[in-house]
Amino acid sequence: MPFTSRPSLMARLTLPGEVCSLAPGEERLAVSVLFRVNPHNGSVAEGDTWVGKSIIKSTGKISVQEIDAALGGQADWTHESVQLKDVQILNAVAEKFREARLGAGGEPIAPLRLLQQLDDENIPIKHNIFDSSAATELVEELMHKANTYVAQRIAQGLPEKALLRRQAAPNPRRLQTFSDRMNALKYDVDVSSSGALQNSLFKVDDQDIRKGMETLVSKSMQRAKYFIAGKTNKQLWPHYALNTPLYTHFTCPTRRYADIIVHRQLEAVLSEGKIEYTEDLENLVKTIESCNTKKDSAQNAQEQSIHIESCRDMDKKRQEVNGDLITEGIVICVYESAFDVLIPEWGFEKRVHCDQLPLKKAEFRKEKRVLELYWEKGVPSSAYVPEDERPKAAASQRVTNARAAARQAEEADRARKEREEAARKQTETGTISTDDVDALFDDDEDNASDITEAMAGASLAERPTQSVPGSPTRTSSNAKGLQRTRSDSKVPVSEAPETRLSNKEKYLSLFKLREEGGEYIQDVTEMTRVPVILKTDLTKSPPCLTIRSLNPYAL
Repeated sequence: MPFTSRPSLMARLTLPGEVCSLAPGEERLAVSVLFRVNPHNGSVAEGDTWVGKSIIKSTGKISVQEIDAALGGQADWTHESVQLKDVQILNAVAEKFREARLGAGGEPIAPLRLLQQLDDENIPIKHNIFDSSAATELVEELMHKANTYVAQRIAQGLPEKALLRRQAAPNPRRLQTFSDRMNALKYDVDVSSSGALQNSLFKVDDQDIRKGMETLVSKSMQRAKYFIAGKTNKQLWPHYALNTPLYTHFTCPTRRYADIIVHRQLEAVLSEGKIEYTEDLENLVKTIESCNTKKDSAQNAQEQSIHIESCRDMDKKRQEVNGDLITEGIVICVYESAFDVLIPEWGFEKRVHCDQLPLKKAEFRKEKRVLELYWEKGVPSSAYVPEDERPKAAASQRVTNARAAARQAEEADRARKEREEAARKQTETGTISTDDVDALFDDDEDNASDITEAMAGASLAERPTQSVPGSPTRTSSNAKGLQRTRSDSKVPVSEAPETRLSNKEKYLSLFKLREEGGEYIQDVTEMTRVPVILKTDLTKSPPCLTIRSLNPYAL
């Protein structure tokens, strides 16, 4: 599936874009939900909400980008039909709604995009799932408010047939394990309820660490599902991530079929018996099963598209830096011979396997949850060829035989040319020999070319199967130049030292290192930062993405 930054709409563009959209100065038929809000605390008193059919003639149109600019404090922000104070008031109301829904109690609320994604796919699509904005949070909170209220109305009016949406509570054992691990790392995490859990995450100041925690929490949770009220126990109705007892999808009928069903059900409820909702219960069950399947398929397709485009972007960035693509990751879990890393910059999680690194061994201290990496000093991770990627003995022998045959053929050809040249010289009538003429134009470049030719095909690598150029190294602390190492054929002498030193200065402080008995050891613990190398292979379908941890003793 080719990646597109635009959503694929269920209906033709003219229907949602022209007929159903609220165009300025045009009358549009709509179903409206009106809330009377207390401006001080954002509360909505019972009976102060109205829902029904309406005709809307809007006076203006504002984009998400314009809302972001307004809320971002842009000094010269102006809009032809919207006042800045109106946007600010609307945002303040949305924040009060969010505080009430999550029980935040006035604490700053950070966006938890990964948990939001468990309910619905992101629209518009973003490469990084953690990316958010003030406008996105504002619009989504107003949608949550409307969806929650409509869910209450159809559940009351159609107690057997109401189409609702729920998310089961996380696996209790996994959630408690997560809490124990975070508490051991001095993070106070309360998992007694959805609101308590999310408020615990809000209090984590480091946003990358918070993203790592959010990733772990999501592993214990399932994606939300549609269900029919009469076919599901009431104890299973709540939506865990949104922290609501009832929820449905009502606000996007142009891109979700479930919303159309909810609109039909709401119309029947609002008619007070004049319109009967006659849809068969069993047919409704089949419909929502299909909706769940389609939504999961859409989510999988979207994730694959984002993966493809992200791999392309990473490969392009790697070419721009003309070297290894290095970024920081958050260790979210350690195992006996691997550890999982979240890459906040790109918004994905991958596993680092120890057998893909230049290690002597790896030891896991389970009681402290520490993975000890015993590094090979001076061997860059990017240059290391794992055991399973090295050529087999038979293949190596074939390569050796082929090289020997090529050398024999080359020597025979050289001998033939020497005989021909000797015969030509015997017939030469000039006063200066060919060798003497050539000597007039000898220079250092020719000597360098001779050296290059002589070394062609030779391997200077310590490892016989090394396939990636190693990092340039200094011969001593006082060395003025670089010494080419391994199979690195082109080393930019003026640039390589600066690049190597900048990487060392930038990343060395992230490692927990120690030396014992001649061993070079790194301790890897959860919720800490590690620099990793991103590698993409676009020749495979889908593109292959792998990561390796930097060798701190090869910087």
